[in-house]
Amino acid sequence: MERKILEYKKTDHFLYRQWERKISDLLLYRALPFVSSQPEEELIIVIKSERLKLNQLHQHWNQFLAIVVKRKILITCFWCDELQKIRRKNRKVLIIK
Repeated sequence: MERKILEYKKTDHFLYRQWERKISDLLLYRALPFVSSQPEEELIIVIKSERLKLNQLHQHWNQFLAIVVKRKILITCFWCDELQKIRRKNRKVLIIK
């Protein structure tokens, strides 16, 4: 795993979570170009399971991939089975279908 992907820098926390949750750099390469601007405040990028399955990146239909980004820094990433849990936190959410 690289410490940088596209123009995004990975924090140590992100690298650990990426390894722990088995999220490949290939998946990030395919997901991050959909973010059109660099958010000044924290943004959660949610990639729906249909897109992941379509790109042959994930086998579970009931999970979303969530990536937390601030400016050009990847903060953390996690798998989530309910979109409502992410929306409850009152953060900006970008959903990639």
